[in-house]
Amino acid sequence: MKIKLLSVSSLMILLSLLAGCLQLPPRIIPHHVNLEEEFQTGKYVPKIKNFFIILDASSSMSVSYAAKGAGEDSKLTVAKDFIRHMNNTMPAMDVNGTLQTFGRGIEVPMKQTETVYGRTAYSRSGLEQSLNSINFLAEGNSPAGLAIRVTSDTIRSIEGANAVIFISDGEHLEGNPLAKVRNMDNRYGDRTCFYTVWIGNNPEGELFMEKLAGEMDCGFLTSVDKIVSDEDMVDFVKQVFLTTDIDSDRDGVLDSLDKCPDTLIGIDVDEFGCPKVIAMIDSDGDGVFDNVDKCPDTPIGVEVDESGCPKVVAQTDSDGDGIFDNVDECPDTPVGAIVDDRGCWVVKGVQFDYKKWNVKPQFNSNLDNIEAILRKNSGLNIRIEGHTDDIGSAKYNIDLSGKRAKAIKEYLVGKGIEPSRITTKGLGYVQPIADNDTPKGRALNRRAEIIPVR
Repeated sequence: MKIKLLSVSSLMILLSLLAGCLQLPPRIIPHHVNLEEEFQTGKYVPKIKNFFIILDASSSMSVSYAAKGAGEDSKLTVAKDFIRHMNNTMPAMDVNGTLQTFGRGIEVPMKQTETVYGRTAYSRSGLEQSLNSINFLAEGNSPAGLAIRVTSDTIRSIEGANAVIFISDGEHLEGNPLAKVRNMDNRYGDRTCFYTVWIGNNPEGELFMEKLAGEMDCGFLTSVDKIVSDEDMVDFVKQVFLTTDIDSDRDGVLDSLDKCPDTLIGIDVDEFGCPKVIAMIDSDGDGVFDNVDKCPDTPIGVEVDESGCPKVVAQTDSDGDGIFDNVDECPDTPVGAIVDDRGCWVVKGVQFDYKKWNVKPQFNSNLDNIEAILRKNSGLNIRIEGHTDDIGSAKYNIDLSGKRAKAIKEYLVGKGIEPSRITTKGLGYVQPIADNDTPKGRALNRRAEIIPVR
């Protein structure tokens, strides 16, 4: 009898140990809750007309997410799970949606940012299908600034309130994303909120994501660890997409702003929800009605101010390189530097033969501009970045571009510039500035750029 009791006790202990060993860290569980019923009964209405999901698919997102335990899921997989959870929680709203990725710079050089969903009328099945199409490996650089700029360009061409949801680990984000979000706030901050969702292992990435969200008056930072349960996701969806401020008479003006709350359905109303009594005409099609248009014959397509007159935009060039700040991709170029049409410091006029890296003697004088600037700015260090066209393998081109950058450094050192002030880097073909399908485009991509290092 004692033997039997001992066996049963041992079995129970063994099962307990196995259960403990088999417990896994918390995962985003399949959803069982959404807001459909509350939405259909009118408790909530959309507070936005458009949403944009910007998903980081660069190489750092291929790393296992530490909080998941045992390295079983990459950060990109966790990000897709988060979007899927959000999608299944959202009610069927009459809004437009977009899902855009950035990265993939090595595998698909010309697709550093790609729209995989929309802009289109939102549907749960449509967004789910687009998520399933993201079956590539996360790789390449992180042109976050480019992705944010593409979103801003879309917002410029549409109407209504917008929610931008930026999902990333916050690591190695390129293209000056802080400036791009700041620009978005300056232009569209009155109708756009910017939310960041951090999925990372490095606290510095979280701090950067917090800075991104802080560039907009509307928005906030959260992390995937804070939105695990259905209840967490319901709260997130409510904050980002919904409001309890409804439009009782369905005239397009929310009750809190509607001064004529009982307008009959179908009546055209003004911004206060009251029936329009004046036939408003805009003869020149500039968006300003004739009764307030001080420039009634504005040509079609010209951007105007509130009085209907062409806008006078103050163009500034902070670094004096001849490229205005609003299009300058390299805003801190030192005075006197030769720049391209992007405003970036380049080694002008120096061309390399195919598969060669030596600087020809006839091009030596073209490097004197760099030497002169370094002598005038003793505290300035630089990084020379070499680039190639896309002929050949990635490994070959990285090696070739590195040799070209080092050849320019050797010339400058030979002129008396301290070697410690110059570093080099070969980037191969991952950052083209022209189309590699033409000889002219390939020649432009075989270049060297100078990056000031303060």
